[in-house]
Amino acid sequence: MAPAALTRRTLLAALLVAASSVPAVADTLSSGWIALGSGTQTPYYIRTTSVPGPTVMITGGVHGNEPAGASAANQIRTWSITKGTLIVVPFCAPQALDANTREIPGEGNLNRNFPGVGDPITATTGSTAAALWAFARQAVPEWHIDMHEGIGIAGDEASTSVGSSIIHMNEKVTNAQVTKMLTAVNAGITDPAKKFSDLGSTGPIDTSFARATVTFLGTRGMIVETTSTDQTLPLRVNQHRTAVSQFLMDQGMIAGAFGGPRNGVIDEFTYDEPEGTKLTQAGNSLPNGAVWDTSPYATRTLGGMLQIQRTQSGTSVTSTGVLGGGEVRVRRAGEVGNVATDIGEGFATMVVDGWDFRSTQVGETISFGFRNAVSPTAEDTAHIVLKRTGLDEVSILGQGFGTGAANIATQARFRAVQSTPVQFVLQLNKRTNLDGTPLVSGASAGGFYRVYYQTLGQDYVEVGSGAAVRQDRNGNHLSMRISGSIGASGGSFNVDRTAFSSTLPGLLIPASAPGVVNLMCTTGTLTQGRAGFPFLSGTTRLEKTGAGTMVLDAANILTGSTTVLAGRLQLANSLALRASRLVPLSGGTVTLAAGLQTIVGGLAADAGGLVDVGSGMMIIASGLTPAGLVSAIQAGRGDGSWNGTRGITSTAAAQALSRSIPRTIGWLDNGDGSVSVAYAAPGDTNLDSNVDILDAANFLAGGRFDSGLLAAWNEGDFTYDSVVDILDAADLLSTGLYDVGAYNLSAGAATDVIAVPEPAPSLVGFACAAWGGVIAWRRSRGRRRRFRNEVVIAPRTFRRAPPTTASGGSSPRRSPTCSTAG
Repeated sequence: MAPAALTRRTLLAALLVAASSVPAVADTLSSGWIALGSGTQTPYYIRTTSVPGPTVMITGGVHGNEPAGASAANQIRTWSITKGTLIVVPFCAPQALDANTREIPGEGNLNRNFPGVGDPITATTGSTAAALWAFARQAVPEWHIDMHEGIGIAGDEASTSVGSSIIHMNEKVTNAQVTKMLTAVNAGITDPAKKFSDLGSTGPIDTSFARATVTFLGTRGMIVETTSTDQTLPLRVNQHRTAVSQFLMDQGMIAGAFGGPRNGVIDEFTYDEPEGTKLTQAGNSLPNGAVWDTSPYATRTLGGMLQIQRTQSGTSVTSTGVLGGGEVRVRRAGEVGNVATDIGEGFATMVVDGWDFRSTQVGETISFGFRNAVSPTAEDTAHIVLKRTGLDEVSILGQGFGTGAANIATQARFRAVQSTPVQFVLQLNKRTNLDGTPLVSGASAGGFYRVYYQTLGQDYVEVGSGAAVRQDRNGNHLSMRISGSIGASGGSFNVDRTAFSSTLPGLLIPASAPGVVNLMCTTGTLTQGRAGFPFLSGTTRLEKTGAGTMVLDAANILTGSTTVLAGRLQLANSLALRASRLVPLSGGTVTLAAGLQTIVGGLAADAGGLVDVGSGMMIIASGLTPAGLVSAIQAGRGDGSWNGTRGITSTAAAQALSRSIPRTIGWLDNGDGSVSVAYAAPGDTNLDSNVDILDAANFLAGGRFDSGLLAAWNEGDFTYDSVVDILDAADLLSTGLYDVGAYNLSAGAATDVIAVPEPAPSLVGFACAAWGGVIAWRRSRGRRRRFRNEVVIAPRTFRRAPPTTASGGSSPRRSPTCSTAG
């Protein structure tokens, strides 16, 4: 049977690269089905590399009442290898696993159905053994490890079982390898009576799977047996994993214990089952050590995801699955059931490719987090909860359980449909309390939990933290609960992977275009939070695509560039792109919310796109020269009505002009490498929305009127021709705004332009006298320098004190009372 190509990891690799992943290794994962007869099938997984090495086959679940081996194998198949080939068949007898019986109904004991010594090579009993044997004969492994469980410990006089042992042939190479495996397993067992023993005198029993591969295929085979009596499932799973981990390390096939170092990742479960596998089917009902109860949900793998989709009618139900096993431990030393390493702090992670909650009722939830499964009754510890809180709103909250626990308040963060991958992380700490004090032994409660999420390409956002739960709830498993009709009518919830780690997992970053996040809005208007990116940060580059309008309404700290490829990108927060360079390309437009004063890290004003300042102001922190700024304004001005299709324009100025109200765009060189551009009236030399004595002072101090000298906006050039002349004077006089107060009163509408009063006679007289004085003063000085030899020294610009924000801080508008402009 040729292995089918696996699409799940291929697809994931094209979409995501988690910083927490291991460095890339040259292994390829494929999977397929082994047809066992009567419509039953079981999956297999093959990891191959280009580096020569041994072919190793791991099998589990030969007996249906021995779940530890099946669970361990199902985890081992996720380990990347560095050489050779690793073949894993986790669930050899799915019929027996379903029934929780040792034997397969109608076929008997599978481990007595393989060819024995003296038999023909094809002498199998039952269709299951025949199919598995055909698969093994095709694989021809050099090593075969079959994982089982006994009900009693080998050597115990009260038991005839061979639990807690490794059974193998008495052969030099195998003997040496088994010794190392026993040492590794026994290092974690403190009770001498429960330590593993070496049963290597006679080898695996005749007609067993392991013995058949030894006899007929020349394989070095062995059976690893744990003991089920008085030992928890996670402990037994971990013993199997430890033995195999040591074996694979000795063979040079993995980089370190349990698949190698992965930046703190202890357990990770990826849904690599062959397409369409239902987790309610045998062979897939034991991911990482426990059972999923999915009715009435069809929980299956689809494109490498665990897809949860409701297929039956009914009222609210709960679907629970334990996703973590083995050495997952967040507990205090000395707690009951301490069967593995206590780390005291752990991080449960769920990466979700997306969801569709539109078919759910408001109030329905999916929760994910820690559960205690060591005590006699399973108890939840702390959860992340996603809850539908509105028609198009999904909120995130934290939920603690037990005495002393506290919840984290609900926060609306997502839409009902999410297509951008999100990583949810739940931290559980059993070392210290929330206030930093150490846990007190014997206290009824202690520790804390914390909730994070991270959208593809962004930084982590902390939702909040809460007091943890009773100390005897140690959080040694991961669980998922589903309530309500999630996934009804075609909706779904798609889990990409779940993991447990000792440190905060690395960020999800795009792999197809490293460091680029696509903000897509095809139609209408969408806020960044609704698009799945409530906070933008890091060096990631942003690309706005689609014909719709994307609104950035958060105080982001993104340092990567922001490119507008199509549609509109609206800045609705004064700090939305404070450190990001804007690059509007042809077909892309950047707009400002009405009256917004904002700062951006930079601006490619000549990239072919359009920047519409509306009735607001934009400060460009660096990278744009005054000459480049003026050139962009001239392009945006178009035919004089602000109808340009590139550069910098103002729809508010265009609307005002259409009503015969003189408005334009002003600009300033702030003298610190930054420049400002804003909706303005001619004569407002300092862009403070007033035309007053400060502007008159600026005009007089500049001394540029009718001089032929180069001039800037703050010196009276209101027509962008670099000189101050009668045209600029006419623009100033036409506004009728001198000393009448602010002309840009509204920050709520781009068309808010106040009525312009007729100038009073005194104003006309003052203006004429001022202009006459300027002209006389200039003529008395004479033209002492020719234009081509002039060195322009930026004069002082007089300004009002900056306005304050509602919080009492300064607005982003530049605040010095005077600066230079050139």
